[in-house]
Amino acid sequence: MSSIALRQRPEYLAAPEPARIESAPRLLNRNFALLSQAQLVSQVGNQAFTIALTFWTAAATHSATMTGLMLMAAVLPVVILGPLTGSVADRRSSRLRIIVTCDLLSGTIVLLLALGFLAGPGAWRPALMFSAALLVGVCNAFFDPAVNALAPDLVPRDRIEAANAFRQSARQITALIAQGLGGMLYALVGPAALFLLDGLSFLFAGFSEMLIQPPRAADGREQSAIRNPSAIRNPRSAILHDVADGFRYVAAQPGMIGFLVASALFNALLMPITVLLPVYATTYLLADVRWYGFLLAAISAGALTGCALAGTMRLSGPSRRSVLITAFVALALALAVLGQIRSRWIALAIAFTTGVLAGIINVLVVSIVQRRASGEFRGRVIGLHTMMTRVLVPIGMVGGGAIADLTGRNVPLVYAICGGTLALTSVILLAARPTTRAFLASSDV
Repeated sequence: MSSIALRQRPEYLAAPEPARIESAPRLLNRNFALLSQAQLVSQVGNQAFTIALTFWTAAATHSATMTGLMLMAAVLPVVILGPLTGSVADRRSSRLRIIVTCDLLSGTIVLLLALGFLAGPGAWRPALMFSAALLVGVCNAFFDPAVNALAPDLVPRDRIEAANAFRQSARQITALIAQGLGGMLYALVGPAALFLLDGLSFLFAGFSEMLIQPPRAADGREQSAIRNPSAIRNPRSAILHDVADGFRYVAAQPGMIGFLVASALFNALLMPITVLLPVYATTYLLADVRWYGFLLAAISAGALTGCALAGTMRLSGPSRRSVLITAFVALALALAVLGQIRSRWIALAIAFTTGVLAGIINVLVVSIVQRRASGEFRGRVIGLHTMMTRVLVPIGMVGGGAIADLTGRNVPLVYAICGGTLALTSVILLAARPTTRAFLASSDV
């Protein structure tokens, strides 16, 4: 069947389900441990790269605009290429091959950047930095859907939440440690050494991932033999047709599009809370910058706790839906209440609570997407969701800043509007749709 036929009616939804991946015997198995180890090491390098990029650009150009452009270069490819890279993750014979290739390419790019800083003319450095940030961003755009689509096949089906909780908790702990050490290392050894560290961490991750054994189907075939049904029917179909098939697949699943939109929108509505947190700490809590740091630390500690809690939950479809919607509602209300609080210690406790709820939500949202997307479309669904989330984040930040300026930086009002009104409304609409409720409560595909 050609891609033209697919555009006429979603027959591919009725295609025979490929052989199901054989479930891993336990959570902390060899393959999952190798993948987690590789991601943790590369996360340390990523933080080093971000710190070096930000500090060097700010110091060398004295331009906030240039600093913003450098950071944007690393994020923009993920936004633009999300559906395309998700299609590649579903189309290629092995998601693991994409993961390894992206890490090795990123390592090579950053090592060349370090060499350019050490041996190249100083006038080249801004261009080298921007090019490296953009190319690593492209690698990340391909890497993220592939790794999130592969991870569920490396662990038991009933431990997907635990696996995501472990990955997110470990990533956050590593990021906090790396951020603390990165600034000191930058001051001691300079940007080139941090780029060298980042490049080596990517190479280590890539070589570690080479040791992962591809998951096998129940009949003994390797995962590489399980492909998109449309690709089986027409191996030469264009990648853009696969992207379109991914959009049609999402649209054809009752409740899926509503869930993806609502979760991305909810995340965007929380951005003004983050943007105005320094103003809240200094103006309404009458505290100095240390308390802004305390609030951030409380949110991070709460997120770690929330991830750990989500990882211990053995949830069925209906109970997973109930926990997720309850966490959404509680987080929206907690943020609205936070703006009205003037006690530093109560604010700290609420900040910790918001972190706990956010950690639970993050784990459950990722797990639901992984569970409910059919294996041959999982990369495209994850890529689409990532794109939607990343696109709405800057809009939420800019919109929140505009509302703050229009209200004279009335933080309690902005928190009430974004948290207690808009975010809560998005949750109510999510919970009120029968198709979305059924989607959240249904069993795995």
